[in-house]
Amino acid sequence: MSLSESDPSADASSSFAALARGVSTLTAAEAVRVAVSAALAVYLARRLGAAAFGLWTFALAVTGYPQALVEAGLTWIGTRDVASHPAAARPLVRRIVTLRLALALAGAFVVAVCAFTLTAPGVGRLVVILGASSLVTMALTIDWVFYGLERRTIVAAANVVRVSVFATAAFAIVRRASQVWAVPLLQAGGDVAAAAVLWTAFARSAPERRADAPRIRTIDLVRQAAPLTIAQFMRALTLWSAVTILGLRTTAAEVGQFGAAQRLTQLAGGFSTLYFYGYVPLASRAARNGSAAIAGLVRRSVRLTALATLPFAIGATLLAEPIVRLVFGAPYAGAAPVLQILAWTIPISVLGGHFRHTLISLRQTRLDAAAVAAGAVTTVFLNLGLTPRFGLAGGAVAMVVGEAVLTAAVIALVARRVDFH
Repeated sequence: MSLSESDPSADASSSFAALARGVSTLTAAEAVRVAVSAALAVYLARRLGAAAFGLWTFALAVTGYPQALVEAGLTWIGTRDVASHPAAARPLVRRIVTLRLALALAGAFVVAVCAFTLTAPGVGRLVVILGASSLVTMALTIDWVFYGLERRTIVAAANVVRVSVFATAAFAIVRRASQVWAVPLLQAGGDVAAAAVLWTAFARSAPERRADAPRIRTIDLVRQAAPLTIAQFMRALTLWSAVTILGLRTTAAEVGQFGAAQRLTQLAGGFSTLYFYGYVPLASRAARNGSAAIAGLVRRSVRLTALATLPFAIGATLLAEPIVRLVFGAPYAGAAPVLQILAWTIPISVLGGHFRHTLISLRQTRLDAAAVAAGAVTTVFLNLGLTPRFGLAGGAVAMVVGEAVLTAAVIALVARRVDFH
Protein backbone atom coordinates (compact mmCIF):
# COMPACT_ATOMS: atom_id res chain seq x y z
CA MET A 1 0.00 0.00 0.00
CA SER A 2 1.51 3.36 -0.98
CA LEU A 3 0.82 6.96 -0.15
CA SER A 4 -1.71 8.85 -2.19
CA GLU A 5 -0.20 10.27 -5.32
CA SER A 6 0.25 13.97 -5.96
CA ASP A 7 2.13 16.00 -8.51
CA PRO A 8 5.57 16.78 -7.08
CA SER A 9 5.51 19.98 -9.20
CA ALA A 10 8.12 22.62 -8.61
CA ASP A 11 7.95 22.12 -4.84
CA ALA A 12 10.02 18.93 -4.87
CA SER A 13 12.75 20.54 -6.96
CA SER A 14 12.76 23.74 -4.94
CA SER A 15 12.80 21.80 -1.67
CA PHE A 16 15.78 19.77 -2.81
CA ALA A 17 17.50 22.94 -3.98
CA ALA A 18 16.87 24.39 -0.51
CA LEU A 19 18.45 21.31 1.03
CA ALA A 20 21.50 21.62 -1.21
CA ARG A 21 21.85 25.32 -0.37
CA GLY A 22 21.37 24.69 3.34
CA VAL A 23 23.93 21.92 3.39
CA SER A 24 26.37 24.08 1.46
CA THR A 25 26.03 26.66 4.26
CA LEU A 26 27.42 24.06 6.63
CA THR A 27 30.02 22.70 4.24
CA ALA A 28 32.71 25.31 4.90
CA ALA A 29 32.23 25.04 8.66
CA GLU A 30 32.18 21.26 8.48
CA ALA A 31 35.36 21.30 6.42
CA VAL A 32 36.99 23.33 9.20
CA ARG A 33 35.59 20.97 11.83
CA VAL A 34 36.81 17.87 10.00
CA ALA A 35 40.24 19.39 9.35
CA VAL A 36 40.70 20.36 13.00
CA SER A 37 39.28 17.03 14.21
CA ALA A 38 41.61 15.14 11.91
CA ALA A 39 44.61 17.12 13.14
CA LEU A 40 43.52 16.50 16.72
CA ALA A 41 43.06 12.76 16.16
CA VAL A 42 46.52 12.53 14.60
CA TYR A 43 48.07 14.52 17.42
CA LEU A 44 46.44 12.42 20.15
CA ALA A 45 47.20 9.13 18.41
CA ARG A 46 50.86 10.02 18.03
CA ARG A 47 51.27 11.62 21.47
CA LEU A 48 49.36 8.97 23.41
CA GLY A 49 50.54 5.90 21.51
CA ALA A 50 48.35 2.99 20.45
CA ALA A 51 47.74 1.65 23.98
CA ALA A 52 46.57 4.92 25.56
CA PHE A 53 44.66 5.82 22.39
CA GLY A 54 42.95 2.44 22.78
CA LEU A 55 41.96 3.31 26.36
CA TRP A 56 40.24 6.46 25.12
CA THR A 57 38.57 4.54 22.28
CA PHE A 58 37.25 1.95 24.74
CA ALA A 59 35.91 4.77 26.95
CA LEU A 60 34.09 6.21 23.93
CA ALA A 61 32.50 2.80 23.36
CA VAL A 62 31.33 2.41 26.97
CA THR A 63 29.83 5.90 27.05
CA GLY A 64 28.44 5.49 23.52
CA TYR A 65 25.59 3.24 24.67
CA PRO A 66 24.08 5.62 27.26
CA GLN A 67 24.76 8.51 24.89
CA ALA A 68 22.37 6.85 22.47
CA LEU A 69 19.75 6.78 25.22
CA VAL A 70 20.35 10.44 26.06
CA GLU A 71 19.76 11.18 22.40
CA ALA A 72 16.64 9.05 22.83
CA GLY A 73 15.20 10.05 19.50
CA LEU A 74 14.13 13.30 21.13
CA THR A 75 16.34 15.43 18.90
CA TRP A 76 14.78 14.00 15.74
CA ILE A 77 11.29 14.48 17.19
CA GLY A 78 12.24 18.01 18.21
CA THR A 79 13.68 18.86 14.80
CA ARG A 80 10.58 17.53 13.07
CA ASP A 81 8.13 19.34 15.35
CA VAL A 82 10.02 22.65 15.29
CA ALA A 83 10.07 22.48 11.49
CA SER A 84 6.29 21.96 11.48
CA HIS A 85 5.48 24.46 14.25
CA PRO A 86 8.29 27.01 14.85
CA ALA A 87 6.21 28.80 17.48
CA ALA A 88 6.43 25.68 19.66
CA ALA A 89 10.25 25.83 19.87
CA ARG A 90 10.46 27.25 23.40
CA PRO A 91 8.19 24.72 25.16
CA LEU A 92 9.83 21.92 23.19
CA VAL A 93 13.26 22.98 24.41
CA ARG A 94 12.12 23.05 28.03
CA ARG A 95 10.66 19.57 27.92
CA ILE A 96 13.27 17.89 25.76
CA VAL A 97 16.28 19.29 27.63
CA THR A 98 14.74 18.23 30.95
CA LEU A 99 14.16 14.70 29.68
CA ARG A 100 17.67 14.45 28.26
CA LEU A 101 19.27 15.67 31.47
CA ALA A 102 17.43 13.00 33.45
CA LEU A 103 18.63 10.36 31.01
CA ALA A 104 22.18 11.77 31.19
CA LEU A 105 22.35 11.40 34.97
CA ALA A 106 21.07 7.84 34.76
CA GLY A 107 23.58 7.10 32.01
CA ALA A 108 26.46 8.53 34.05
CA PHE A 109 25.59 6.13 36.85
CA VAL A 110 25.64 3.20 34.42
CA VAL A 111 29.02 4.28 33.05
CA ALA A 112 30.45 4.40 36.56
CA VAL A 113 29.18 0.88 37.26
CA CYS A 114 30.72 -0.36 34.00
CA ALA A 115 34.01 1.34 34.82
CA PHE A 116 34.33 -0.58 38.08
CA THR A 117 33.19 -3.92 36.62
CA LEU A 118 34.85 -3.96 33.16
CA THR A 119 38.16 -2.19 33.75
CA ALA A 120 41.09 -2.69 36.08
CA PRO A 121 42.06 0.01 38.59
CA GLY A 122 44.16 2.72 37.03
CA VAL A 123 44.08 5.29 34.27
CA GLY A 124 41.82 3.18 32.01
CA ARG A 125 39.07 3.15 34.62
CA LEU A 126 39.48 6.90 35.21
CA VAL A 127 39.14 7.65 31.49
CA VAL A 128 35.85 5.74 31.33
CA ILE A 129 34.44 7.52 34.39
CA LEU A 130 35.41 10.97 33.13
CA GLY A 131 33.97 10.10 29.73
CA ALA A 132 30.51 10.26 31.33
CA SER A 133 30.81 14.06 31.34
CA SER A 134 29.92 13.99 27.65
CA LEU A 135 26.45 12.72 28.56
CA VAL A 136 25.56 15.94 30.36
CA THR A 137 27.04 18.19 27.69
CA MET A 138 25.09 16.32 25.01
CA ALA A 139 21.86 16.78 26.95
CA LEU A 140 22.43 20.56 27.06
CA THR A 141 23.17 20.89 23.34
CA ILE A 142 20.21 22.31 21.38
CA ASP A 143 21.51 22.30 17.81
CA TRP A 144 18.41 20.31 16.86
CA VAL A 145 16.27 23.44 17.36
CA PHE A 146 18.17 25.38 14.72
CA TYR A 147 18.02 22.48 12.27
CA GLY A 148 14.24 22.57 12.65
CA LEU A 149 14.21 26.34 12.17
CA GLU A 150 16.54 25.87 9.17
CA ARG A 151 19.06 28.31 10.66
CA ARG A 152 22.09 26.18 9.99
CA THR A 153 24.65 28.99 10.17
CA ILE A 154 24.27 29.03 13.97
CA VAL A 155 24.88 25.30 14.12
CA ALA A 156 27.93 25.71 11.88
CA ALA A 157 29.39 28.31 14.24
CA ALA A 158 28.76 26.10 17.28
CA ASN A 159 30.42 23.11 15.60
CA VAL A 160 33.53 25.13 14.84
CA VAL A 161 33.66 26.46 18.40
CA ARG A 162 33.29 22.94 19.83
CA VAL A 163 36.19 21.39 17.98
CA SER A 164 38.38 24.50 18.20
CA VAL A 165 38.12 24.69 22.01
CA PHE A 166 38.76 20.95 22.35
CA ALA A 167 41.72 20.98 19.99
CA THR A 168 43.32 24.11 21.44
CA ALA A 169 43.14 22.70 24.97
CA ALA A 170 44.42 19.27 23.89
CA PHE A 171 47.35 20.71 21.97
CA ALA A 172 48.28 22.80 24.98
CA ILE A 173 47.85 20.17 27.71
CA VAL A 174 48.18 16.60 26.41
CA ARG A 175 51.83 15.69 25.94
CA ARG A 176 52.21 12.03 26.91
CA ALA A 177 50.30 8.79 27.38
CA SER A 178 49.79 9.26 31.12
CA GLN A 179 47.65 12.34 30.40
CA VAL A 180 44.99 10.41 28.50
CA TRP A 181 42.60 10.96 31.43
CA ALA A 182 42.41 14.66 30.47
CA VAL A 183 41.09 14.00 26.96
CA PRO A 184 37.40 13.35 27.85
CA LEU A 185 37.36 16.43 30.11
CA LEU A 186 38.78 18.64 27.36
CA GLN A 187 36.24 17.21 24.94
CA ALA A 188 33.45 18.09 27.38
CA GLY A 189 34.86 21.61 27.59
CA GLY A 190 34.45 22.03 23.85
CA ASP A 191 30.88 20.77 24.10
CA VAL A 192 30.09 23.31 26.81
CA ALA A 193 31.44 26.14 24.66
CA ALA A 194 29.29 25.04 21.72
CA ALA A 195 26.22 24.73 23.95
CA ALA A 196 26.80 28.29 25.17
CA VAL A 197 26.79 29.58 21.59
CA LEU A 198 23.53 27.80 20.85
CA TRP A 199 21.76 28.89 24.03
CA THR A 200 22.80 32.50 23.50
CA ALA A 201 21.40 32.45 19.96
CA PHE A 202 18.24 30.73 21.16
CA ALA A 203 17.60 33.29 23.91
CA ARG A 204 18.00 36.14 21.43
CA SER A 205 16.12 34.87 18.42
CA ALA A 206 13.83 31.91 19.15
CA PRO A 207 10.23 32.50 17.98
CA GLU A 208 7.85 33.55 20.72
CA ARG A 209 5.08 31.10 21.42
CA ARG A 210 1.75 32.13 19.91
CA ALA A 211 -1.68 31.41 21.32
CA ASP A 212 -2.46 29.08 18.43
CA ALA A 213 0.77 27.06 18.83
CA PRO A 214 0.12 23.36 19.53
CA ARG A 215 0.44 22.17 23.12
CA ILE A 216 3.40 19.85 23.67
CA ARG A 217 2.87 17.16 26.27
CA THR A 218 5.84 15.37 27.79
CA ILE A 219 4.10 12.00 27.60
CA ASP A 220 3.57 12.49 23.87
CA LEU A 221 7.26 13.23 23.37
CA VAL A 222 8.23 10.12 25.31
CA ARG A 223 5.78 7.94 23.39
CA GLN A 224 6.96 9.19 20.00
CA ALA A 225 10.63 9.00 20.95
CA ALA A 226 10.47 5.45 22.36
CA PRO A 227 10.94 3.60 19.02
CA LEU A 228 13.72 6.01 18.05
CA THR A 229 15.33 5.43 21.44
CA ILE A 230 15.51 1.73 20.68
CA ALA A 231 16.87 2.49 17.22
CA GLN A 232 19.52 4.83 18.64
CA PHE A 233 20.66 2.20 21.12
CA MET A 234 20.82 -0.40 18.38
CA ARG A 235 22.91 2.00 16.31
CA ALA A 236 25.28 2.27 19.24
CA LEU A 237 25.57 -1.51 19.29
CA THR A 238 26.44 -1.47 15.60
CA LEU A 239 29.01 1.28 16.07
CA TRP A 240 30.66 0.22 19.32
CA SER A 241 30.20 -3.53 19.79
CA ALA A 242 33.42 -4.34 17.91
CA VAL A 243 35.44 -1.97 20.10
CA THR A 244 33.77 -3.30 23.25
CA ILE A 245 34.43 -6.94 22.40
CA LEU A 246 37.98 -6.22 21.28
CA GLY A 247 38.56 -4.25 24.47
CA LEU A 248 37.44 -7.17 26.60
CA ARG A 249 39.34 -9.81 24.60
CA THR A 250 42.48 -8.13 23.29
CA THR A 251 45.00 -5.49 24.31
CA ALA A 252 44.53 -1.74 24.53
CA ALA A 253 47.08 -1.34 21.72
CA GLU A 254 44.93 -3.42 19.35
CA VAL A 255 41.87 -1.40 20.30
CA GLY A 256 43.91 1.69 19.45
CA GLN A 257 44.69 0.29 16.00
CA PHE A 258 41.01 -0.37 15.35
CA GLY A 259 40.08 3.02 16.80
CA ALA A 260 42.46 4.84 14.48
CA ALA A 261 40.79 3.38 11.38
CA GLN A 262 37.34 3.92 12.83
CA ARG A 263 38.15 7.54 13.59
CA LEU A 264 38.98 8.23 9.94
CA THR A 265 35.62 6.84 8.80
CA GLN A 266 33.77 8.73 11.56
CA LEU A 267 35.29 12.00 10.38
CA ALA A 268 33.97 11.29 6.89
CA GLY A 269 30.61 10.30 8.34
CA GLY A 270 30.28 13.67 10.07
CA PHE A 271 29.19 15.22 6.78
CA SER A 272 26.35 12.72 6.43
CA THR A 273 25.04 13.49 9.93
CA LEU A 274 24.79 17.18 9.07
CA TYR A 275 23.24 16.36 5.73
CA PHE A 276 20.45 14.34 7.27
CA TYR A 277 19.64 17.00 9.83
CA GLY A 278 18.85 19.16 6.81
CA TYR A 279 17.07 16.31 5.05
CA VAL A 280 14.53 15.61 7.83
CA PRO A 281 12.48 18.85 7.52
CA LEU A 282 12.32 18.51 3.74
CA ALA A 283 11.32 14.85 3.94
CA SER A 284 8.60 15.77 6.42
CA ARG A 285 7.18 18.34 4.00
CA ALA A 286 7.49 15.95 1.07
CA ALA A 287 5.52 13.35 3.04
CA ARG A 288 2.57 15.75 3.11
CA ASN A 289 2.72 16.05 -0.68
CA GLY A 290 2.51 12.31 -1.38
CA SER A 291 4.53 9.43 -2.74
CA ALA A 292 5.80 11.14 -5.88
CA ALA A 293 7.27 14.05 -3.93
CA ILE A 294 9.11 11.70 -1.57
CA ALA A 295 10.41 9.56 -4.44
CA GLY A 296 11.74 12.63 -6.25
CA LEU A 297 13.53 13.92 -3.18
CA VAL A 298 15.11 10.53 -2.41
CA ARG A 299 16.31 10.01 -5.99
CA ARG A 300 17.98 13.42 -6.20
CA SER A 301 19.54 13.11 -2.77
CA VAL A 302 20.89 9.59 -3.32
CA ARG A 303 22.53 10.63 -6.59
CA LEU A 304 24.12 13.69 -4.97
CA THR A 305 25.57 11.83 -1.98
CA ALA A 306 26.84 8.92 -4.10
CA LEU A 307 29.13 11.37 -5.90
CA ALA A 308 30.96 11.89 -2.61
CA THR A 309 30.71 8.59 -0.74
CA LEU A 310 31.71 6.11 -3.45
CA PRO A 311 34.98 7.87 -4.38
CA PHE A 312 35.84 8.04 -0.68
CA ALA A 313 35.33 4.30 -0.19
CA ILE A 314 37.26 3.36 -3.33
CA GLY A 315 40.13 5.72 -2.51
CA ALA A 316 40.39 4.51 1.08
CA THR A 317 40.42 0.88 -0.07
CA LEU A 318 43.20 1.41 -2.57
CA LEU A 319 45.33 3.77 -0.49
CA ALA A 320 44.67 2.57 3.07
CA GLU A 321 48.26 1.62 3.88
CA PRO A 322 49.93 4.89 2.80
CA ILE A 323 47.09 6.89 4.36
CA VAL A 324 47.51 5.20 7.74
CA ARG A 325 51.31 5.45 7.70
CA LEU A 326 51.18 9.11 6.68
CA VAL A 327 48.48 10.07 9.17
CA PHE A 328 49.21 7.97 12.25
CA GLY A 329 52.72 6.64 11.64
CA ALA A 330 54.26 3.18 11.34
CA PRO A 331 53.13 2.01 14.83
CA TYR A 332 49.53 2.06 13.51
CA ALA A 333 50.18 -0.10 10.44
CA GLY A 334 47.64 -2.63 11.73
CA ALA A 335 44.88 -0.09 11.13
CA ALA A 336 45.26 -0.22 7.32
CA PRO A 337 43.36 -3.50 6.71
CA VAL A 338 40.63 -2.24 9.04
CA LEU A 339 40.31 1.03 7.11
CA GLN A 340 40.03 -0.84 3.80
CA ILE A 341 36.93 -2.58 5.13
CA LEU A 342 35.35 0.14 7.29
CA ALA A 343 35.47 2.68 4.45
CA TRP A 344 32.50 0.89 2.87
CA THR A 345 30.28 1.65 5.84
CA ILE A 346 30.11 5.24 4.57
CA PRO A 347 28.33 4.75 1.20
CA ILE A 348 26.18 1.95 2.64
CA SER A 349 25.08 3.93 5.71
CA VAL A 350 24.40 7.10 3.70
CA LEU A 351 22.24 5.16 1.25
CA GLY A 352 20.35 3.58 4.13
CA GLY A 353 20.10 6.94 5.88
CA HIS A 354 17.86 8.31 3.13
CA PHE A 355 15.35 5.53 3.66
CA ARG A 356 15.64 5.58 7.46
CA HIS A 357 14.86 9.28 7.60
CA THR A 358 12.08 8.84 5.08
CA LEU A 359 10.47 6.33 7.44
CA ILE A 360 10.89 8.81 10.30
CA SER A 361 9.26 11.56 8.26
CA LEU A 362 6.35 9.19 7.58
CA ARG A 363 6.12 8.62 11.36
CA GLN A 364 6.94 4.93 10.88
CA THR A 365 9.47 4.95 13.71
CA ARG A 366 8.65 1.42 14.87
CA LEU A 367 9.54 0.05 11.46
CA ASP A 368 12.77 2.04 11.51
CA ALA A 369 13.59 0.60 14.94
CA ALA A 370 12.96 -2.94 13.65
CA ALA A 371 15.33 -2.41 10.71
CA VAL A 372 18.02 -0.93 12.93
CA ALA A 373 17.62 -3.84 15.34
CA ALA A 374 18.16 -6.30 12.49
CA GLY A 375 21.42 -4.57 11.58
CA ALA A 376 22.58 -4.39 15.19
CA VAL A 377 21.84 -8.02 15.97
CA THR A 378 23.72 -9.05 12.83
CA THR A 379 26.70 -6.90 13.83
CA VAL A 380 26.87 -8.21 17.40
CA PHE A 381 26.59 -11.88 16.42
CA LEU A 382 29.19 -11.50 13.69
CA ASN A 383 31.49 -9.69 16.12
CA LEU A 384 31.17 -12.54 18.60
CA GLY A 385 31.97 -15.05 15.87
CA LEU A 386 34.56 -13.21 13.79
CA THR A 387 36.70 -11.23 16.22
CA PRO A 388 38.08 -14.29 18.06
CA ARG A 389 39.17 -15.79 14.74
CA PHE A 390 40.06 -12.80 12.57
CA GLY A 391 40.75 -10.09 15.14
CA LEU A 392 40.46 -6.48 14.00
CA ALA A 393 39.44 -7.38 10.44
CA GLY A 394 36.62 -9.55 11.80
CA GLY A 395 35.21 -6.60 13.73
CA ALA A 396 35.36 -4.41 10.61
CA VAL A 397 33.58 -7.02 8.46
CA ALA A 398 30.86 -7.33 11.10
CA MET A 399 30.21 -3.58 10.96
CA VAL A 400 29.96 -3.51 7.16
CA VAL A 401 27.61 -6.49 6.99
CA GLY A 402 25.46 -5.03 9.77
CA GLU A 403 25.12 -1.76 7.83
CA ALA A 404 24.21 -3.67 4.68
CA VAL A 405 21.47 -5.61 6.49
CA LEU A 406 20.03 -2.39 7.93
CA THR A 407 20.10 -0.66 4.55
CA ALA A 408 18.41 -3.57 2.76
CA ALA A 409 15.70 -3.66 5.43
CA VAL A 410 14.82 0.03 5.28
CA ILE A 411 14.82 0.07 1.48
CA ALA A 412 12.34 -2.80 1.46
CA LEU A 413 10.13 -1.10 4.05
CA VAL A 414 10.05 2.25 2.23
CA ALA A 415 9.47 0.58 -1.16
CA ARG A 416 6.21 -0.86 0.20
CA ARG A 417 4.96 2.65 1.02
CA VAL A 418 6.44 4.88 -1.66
CA ASP A 419 6.11 4.29 -5.41
CA PHE A 420 9.54 4.85 -6.98
CA HIS A 421 8.45 3.96 -10.51
